[in-house]
Amino acid sequence: MTSTYEIEPCNKGCIYTTEHWIITISTGKDVELLYTECWSYGSFEITANQHEIDDIINTSPVIINDIGGSVNQLEMGWYYEDTIKNVKQYSDEEMNEINKVMYGDIEDNDTDYDEEDCIDTGKLEDNGWTLEDTIYEVYDGCEIISGP
Repeated sequence: MTSTYEIEPCNKGCIYTTEHWIITISTGKDVELLYTECWSYGSFEITANQHEIDDIINTSPVIINDIGGSVNQLEMGWYYEDTIKNVKQYSDEEMNEINKVMYGDIEDNDTDYDEEDCIDTGKLEDNGWTLEDTIYEVYDGCEIISGP
């Protein structure tokens, strides 16, 4: 028999969200950007049987998407890292274009960008990127905070 549970990480700072952003550049190549944040606190809702719950609380990492869970809350997040998938497949010219649509204002050709800047996801949307998916991971164990 399955029941609904609320789970949270055993420790602070163990939740990671990875957003998968996609854009097609002028050469016709698709670019996938992985944008990761870490969160101090959060909780998730899952539906599982007792055997599945036992597995979940003893697994690290728990990928919430893979167990059909949903986010209840995420608090106190910060930028962790960003990665362009298969970055070596892009020429220098393509990388310049990718950096411009990641960090710069594509409407203003005079705007300089700094590759050390954190990515502004609002600017990604403005520059034509599409958010395809978000993966939620919990490391170092989970505990049940409510359930049957």
